[in-house]
Amino acid sequence: MRRETVVGATGPGSRTLTYPKALNELLGTKFKIVSGYPGGNEITLALERGEVEGYCGWALGSIKTRAPDWIRDGKIRPLAQFTLAKAADLPNVPLATELAGSERERRAIEFFAADSVLAWPLMAPPDLPAERLVELRQAFGAMMQDPQLLAEAAAQGLDIDPVSGAEIAELVQRLYGTAPDVLDLVRRINASR
Repeated sequence: MRRETVVGATGPGSRTLTYPKALNELLGTKFKIVSGYPGGNEITLALERGEVEGYCGWALGSIKTRAPDWIRDGKIRPLAQFTLAKAADLPNVPLATELAGSERERRAIEFFAADSVLAWPLMAPPDLPAERLVELRQAFGAMMQDPQLLAEAAAQGLDIDPVSGAEIAELVQRLYGTAPDVLDLVRRINASR
């Protein structure tokens, strides 16, 4: 917030571009966004080379997989979590919503951050019978607790952090209830260059 900070981004529609734009607009940060990197690996390499100073929208699980020592050894310092709930691994890093100056700004950040929960949804066809939905949700829950799955994920350094269907449905309903003035703000940020 005190000085311009160069961050890498891929392009329109990505967290790497949307998040720093939102933080600039809503919190007054001074991120200079360098867009056009093909993907996260290239932004990580740009950090290593000193081409950029930061990376917005880098999921914690991805950091732990790509550069596991960076947080542990203090090579990077997370400034804010652009999620709806704090990660247990980052208890002293505030949520971006906690930094908002108004309820409207907080709701806009929350709207953008919802993709951290909705990132990899599993869906069923419309008009699915209620009993089938219950069966699918129970099967998913059981799979996410399967010892073999958890062991394989741990061996690969992957986090298993499932979100229940009920939680997803509740979040989608909350997003549908977003106030028009907040949606206008979100649209303006998404449309800005």
